[in-house]
Amino acid sequence: MSETAELQTSSEEAAELTRKDLNFLGMLADPEEFTMSFPPFYITLFHMLTSFSQKLERYAIGIPRGFAKTTFIKLLCLWYILFSRKQFILIVGASEDLAVNTLSDICDLLGGANIRKLFGNWQHAIEVDTQTLKVFHFRGRNIILRAIGAGTAVRGINRKNKRPDVIIMDDVQKRETSENKELSDQLLKWILGTLMKARSNDGCTYIYVGNMYPQNCILEKLKNNTQWTSFIVGGILADGSSLWEELRPVEELLSEYQSDAEMGHAEIFISEILNSTDIASASGIDINK
Repeated sequence: MSETAELQTSSEEAAELTRKDLNFLGMLADPEEFTMSFPPFYITLFHMLTSFSQKLERYAIGIPRGFAKTTFIKLLCLWYILFSRKQFILIVGASEDLAVNTLSDICDLLGGANIRKLFGNWQHAIEVDTQTLKVFHFRGRNIILRAIGAGTAVRGINRKNKRPDVIIMDDVQKRETSENKELSDQLLKWILGTLMKARSNDGCTYIYVGNMYPQNCILEKLKNNTQWTSFIVGGILADGSSLWEELRPVEELLSEYQSDAEMGHAEIFISEILNSTDIASASGIDINK
């Protein structure tokens, strides 16, 4: 059983640690949930996504199923609210319900006892508080959080004369959609022609988070696009270790692969866990190692 250590530090030191350290941010926001340290890949990705080096930034991220990618995104949004100048975060899910769940969890983190004590009550000056939309003044600026489902009409989505300056697409393409070329093409056209064109003229950080699928994979298209920066990793690394050993031990992953393979569907493990579209790569896994 993990033990939670109590730390003695000043408010200024704690705020600075929260800004710099992803693990400290998680521990502070929800000490019961964040009992494991994020491995190096997540730390590197976090620093990249919080650097804001360009006016327009496009990131395609592939993190295996079951490796806390949505949890990582929630913490990232918490950081944006606390420390960035971003004002309008648009969260897009495969359905509105999934996006609303993510938005609700972000608000739960924002309303945690430690975050409130250190940074104040985000609900003190709230103007709109619905399941799909939060509008409030916090940390010296107006902040808008909006949750929508893929395919939603977003024209005129601006609020307080602001358009989204962060657009997060979290698992908007499901395996079932990827197996249908027409549906996949419709989704991609909506992303490019409707969603991404709704951005703020002052700049935007686009974050697409998903998995690789054998057919019609949007993440693969973005990976091959020169205007997107991609970070795609499998659950089993090149050296045979697990991406996150404490969370998903490699023995557990290999057992899962063997089970899928013996059921005749190794491609599920390859796409969902290895983040690969190459079905032939199954022959490269030696479950005896």
